[in-house]
Amino acid sequence: MKTKNQTYPSEVPGADTRTFYKRQRAEKRVEQIKGFRIHLGVYLILNALILLGIALASAHQGEPLFRAPSLWTPGLWGLGLAFHAFRVFGLQKVLGSKWEEKQLKKILEEEVQQADAFIKNERYE
Repeated sequence: MKTKNQTYPSEVPGADTRTFYKRQRAEKRVEQIKGFRIHLGVYLILNALILLGIALASAHQGEPLFRAPSLWTPGLWGLGLAFHAFRVFGLQKVLGSKWEEKQLKKILEEEVQQADAFIKNERYE
């Protein structure tokens, strides 16, 4: 049974099956990232407003600015946001082999630049 937005490869002119499914996966990935960014934006805006309200109320009542109960909402929501990030980006994004490779490449490039700078300085002295 076909859902509202679902299409099949035979319905897309000029698309082979492999390309069609790659595009479907890419579209799904874009939607996941978009959903996370919206979640992050809402988190930042609403928690800024919540913390501003807490700060104003604390100043008005003469109480300490932040107490443990005032941090429950941002803290627990932040934990949920972290789980959402791991679901969308996965732990591989943070600590995976691509990350390791990228860091290794970055460090090697920095060392090459430092060596080049050292050689240039040696030549002109």
